[in-house]
Amino acid sequence: MATLTSQNPYTFEINASIETISRQELDTKITLAHETFLTWKQTSFLERRQLFLNLARLIEAQKSSLALTETQEM
Repeated sequence: MATLTSQNPYTFEINASIETISRQELDTKITLAHETFLTWKQTSFLERRQLFLNLARLIEAQKSSLALTETQEM
């Protein structure tokens, strides 16, 4: 398996290394995503709303860490 590396272009520091996946693993993930979508599209608006509000709270609680990650990725 190959490894992809994210590197800071200024300092050349390695930010992250990510293992690639095989075509079979990709196909499995795509199938799972499709099956999940079929369930998600049947989820009520109120339940989706609550899930997104929970997600917003989690993002807000981690905003400093997420901002640092996004900055490093740029």
